[in-house]
Amino acid sequence: MTDSTNIYTSPSTLTSQQKERNKISYWLEKLFDQEQNKNKKILDNINKIQSSPIEVKQNTNTNQVRKVEDDRLTVANMVHNSNTILMSVTSVFP
Repeated sequence: MTDSTNIYTSPSTLTSQQKERNKISYWLEKLFDQEQNKNKKILDNINKIQSSPIEVKQNTNTNQVRKVEDDRLTVANMVHNSNTILMSVTSVFP
């Protein structure tokens, strides 16, 4: 016999069928949330892909400017190093 004033005992008011429905609805909700998250990630990726050609052009231009500057510095260093004296020859008049 259960005492309704006892706080440690709680009679189960849900039937097994109701418990099962609650479990199913919980998992269905989880699956629904997962699907929404997956769709959101796909849409984010599509948006990134659509906006990326502009960024690629900008990055290409930046890389090209950087390469031209590196080439200019390389040529300047080569010219500077080519002006160094490798050998010096002098003669004495008899």
